[in-house]
Amino acid sequence: MFHDGTLTLYLSHQEPSGLAAQANWLPEPDGEFYLIIRAYVPDRTILDDSYRFPDVIRKQ
Repeated sequence: MFHDGTLTLYLSHQEPSGLAAQANWLPEPDGEFYLIIRAYVPDRTILDDSYRFPDVIRKQ
């Protein structure tokens, strides 16, 4: 997690280079996949569907 509260996750079929990227790597299948968020003890904004999840940014 960065000082500004953001977190970068690496979702990829291939393992990324660099220790920081490897520490936040979530292996994904080769091809299409879906992201699913599971919230434990969710805040009211998640329950009433007003929370806006951050965009996923695709990088090559």
